[in-house]
Amino acid sequence: MTDNIKQARTTVTHQSKSVCIMQPYFFPHVGYFQLANAVEEFWILDCVQYIRKGWMNRNKLLVSGSKLWFTLPVCKGSRSDLIWQKKLDDAVGATLNKLSRTMQNSYTRAPNLSSALRLLTGTRDFVNQNTGNLNFANIAEYALRETFKTLGLKTPLYRTTSLSLPKNLTGQARIIAACQRIGANRFINPIGGTSLYDSAAFKQCGIDLVFLKAGFSPYDQGCGNDFSPGLSILDLIAHQKGSEAKPHLEKYELY
Repeated sequence: MTDNIKQARTTVTHQSKSVCIMQPYFFPHVGYFQLANAVEEFWILDCVQYIRKGWMNRNKLLVSGSKLWFTLPVCKGSRSDLIWQKKLDDAVGATLNKLSRTMQNSYTRAPNLSSALRLLTGTRDFVNQNTGNLNFANIAEYALRETFKTLGLKTPLYRTTSLSLPKNLTGQARIIAACQRIGANRFINPIGGTSLYDSAAFKQCGIDLVFLKAGFSPYDQGCGNDFSPGLSILDLIAHQKGSEAKPHLEKYELY
């Protein structure tokens, strides 16, 4: 165990608690919400560097049978900007209006389109009501909370900035320290991060490291083409009414 991790250690409760700690994404695919379904607490990792040209502020919808990107505009800023520091461009309101129109035009026959549109209009209203305190982390958190409600997810949502982790911690050491501060003894991460973490290091700190492989079960996307997996959760919500969406949150495997 490194000295840094020792310094960040706090008293861990004996009660079992599983968590995931993930960067915020704007209306990500269903695998993100499968993570939330698999844990007792979901922590937004907003105290790390914002990744440019990644997936945090963008995703895809299905338009005329083809995948189309949508992007939440963020200010260029500095490459060293942390996620909680990343500002939104003034065009964000117009972007959300355009995205709503795209869904209205392209998802006309989707049986649950109204729920997806409520998420978008609600997010736009949140932007309009918080013009003095707009940053990427705030709008992403709002959209995630509202999506949790729409999907019936009861998992509480928190942000790692509230943990006041030592600034010199990075990578695996930061995640272990966060788990210790939270009092978690099980950390679940997407399977794509297997190369980032060492299960022995987690075990030494009393934490089980588990990986989740997302599952993308086919559903009717209304275009007659082959199923297109990995689209924004807005696509699933638009096409699956109420309880129909819930089983998709359980189609994952843990390793």
